Amino acid sequence: MNIPQIKITPYNHHANGVVERSHFIIQEALIKACKGRISDWPKRVPEILFTDRIMISRVTGFSPFQLLHATDLLLPLDLAEATFFMSTEDLLVMRAQQLEKHPDDVE
Repeated sequence: MNIPQIKITPYNHHANGVVERSHFIIQEALIKACKGRISDWPKRVPEILFTDRIMISRVTGFSPFQLLHATDLLLPLDLAEATFFMSTEDLLVMRAQQLEKHPDDVE
């Protein structure tokens, strides 16, 4: 397929820095979402990861969902308004809390 392959050394902090930064943001969001009950983190992972995928990036101006599917996600949440005015961790926690209430709404 003529795809150029680039070999890098494992544990290269220059190449892995971008990925590690997003892991730190997700970790901080999980801690904030647990509100002191750190043992509850497995319950919060799905909401945090989902919100991370639908949150608009300050760098690209699009969410990973938009980039992957070339369409906007339809949710009863306003994704664009608060994204540029809040910290990433706080925004992830807020979105996860909104999604957490969804099962109650369905019932």
